[in-house]
Amino acid sequence: MKRLVYIALIFSVIFAGFGLRDYNASTRITHGDEAEQAVVFAKLFDGDGYFYNPNGQHGPTLYYFAALVQKALGKSDSSEISIGDLRRSMGIFSLLIFISFLLFGREIGRGAAWGACGAFAISSLASIYSVYFVQEIIFAFLIFALSMSVWFFIKNPSAISAVSMGIFAGLAQATKETSIIAFASIALAACAEIFTSRNFSLLSRKSMPLWGLAFFGFFIVFVLFFSSFGFNWRGLSDAFFSYSHYFEKAGNKDFSGGPFFYLKLLFLQKREAFIFGDLPISLLALAGFFLAIKGKRRNIAIYLALCSGLQILILSVLTYKTPWLLLSAEVFICALAGMGVQAILSQKKILYFLGGFLTISLLAFWQYKLAERAAKTFHSDSRNPFIFSHTVYDFNNLVSRIGDCSKNSEYGREIPIAFVTSVSPWPAPWELRKYPNVGYWMKNSIPETLDVFELILTDPASEKLLKGKIDEDKYESEFFGLRENLILTLRIKKSLAEKVFK
Repeated sequence: MKRLVYIALIFSVIFAGFGLRDYNASTRITHGDEAEQAVVFAKLFDGDGYFYNPNGQHGPTLYYFAALVQKALGKSDSSEISIGDLRRSMGIFSLLIFISFLLFGREIGRGAAWGACGAFAISSLASIYSVYFVQEIIFAFLIFALSMSVWFFIKNPSAISAVSMGIFAGLAQATKETSIIAFASIALAACAEIFTSRNFSLLSRKSMPLWGLAFFGFFIVFVLFFSSFGFNWRGLSDAFFSYSHYFEKAGNKDFSGGPFFYLKLLFLQKREAFIFGDLPISLLALAGFFLAIKGKRRNIAIYLALCSGLQILILSVLTYKTPWLLLSAEVFICALAGMGVQAILSQKKILYFLGGFLTISLLAFWQYKLAERAAKTFHSDSRNPFIFSHTVYDFNNLVSRIGDCSKNSEYGREIPIAFVTSVSPWPAPWELRKYPNVGYWMKNSIPETLDVFELILTDPASEKLLKGKIDEDKYESEFFGLRENLILTLRIKKSLAEKVFK
């Protein structure tokens, strides 16, 4: 009876979590980073290939995976694919994380594995970034899978665990360059376990062939993905050169959030009158850790805590901070939270069990309401600390206005459009991809024949570039938001504006 009640609770929580994911994938406006990834995907999908850019987007696994899914769904042209379609294709990785928890159940406990699934399902962070078309959810799964392989390799060295370790490490590297942070955290956690258990056989000569298998698995995956499966061998060297870009990016003060940025996300923070956070999950994780270190699951609790805590520590030291970087660490926190759930519900006396069940239910409901606020109510609102540099909803009005203009223009979809901005115009290149004559000029550049464009868009910092380049009397102006505190001016030629506004 207790088991049935517990299963009913977990499946209710998982169902609620996937409801939040579906709403977020359908409703949230396209983020600039998602749009950049989507454009790279579209080139690959439409037959233009993929070439790793050491100064641009992250690794290739996202694009190949998305292309595989869309092909399997019968799509043949990227113009048929929406950002919502791409977001939903990421949903499989939440399922893979659930499967990973269940496979790890013999180490953390079966009840803990199901509790971890529930925690991840209604995490505020996971409810958003599980359906964000960026590399993060893939990376989170691969890092947890890698940590499992490392754990099993320590406990029972074998060819299977060694090859798995190499393959998952290779895939993680081919997903995000920041994998070196997770690799360092897992390695230190593994060293702690090796020295605690005094299992030094892994450092002996007899283990060298197994380490060779692990390296071989990593090498094969690394070469396949970064060479674009043999079409771009320069990608192998670019994979190393990319670190000059990412080390520079790590110190970028434009994206600084202070040393407690990630801890605030894991606990609670107030934005105006609204509270956001993942405190219920964090409380359960702390309970799971402290209760486990007193029992037989002490070692695995410490290992999970180090895998998560060391990542958070390194990320907190770096100047550059964004919310999604926390996701790979939060998978471990959810595993610990599952251990907390299991410990609380393991009471044999019915009154204690009912008290624990009521406590877990209240914490789950509280966490769901926090996740609902982050993933649903404030899914595109700058007050939401779980989103970063997000596109504002008014951008959809701009896209609609451009559509109205194309319908009334003699050029139709070939209407000439110029973006002259000092900042990134994303997600415009993705949202306006059906218009072939859109040009983008940045960093004080401007087209020589600006007056031939039917539509001209500028940000405030670029307004001075237009002086003497166009006759303002021939244009009507409107204003649309792109991101918080960033307004674009849309100039429409009067002859066209008269048709649009009549």
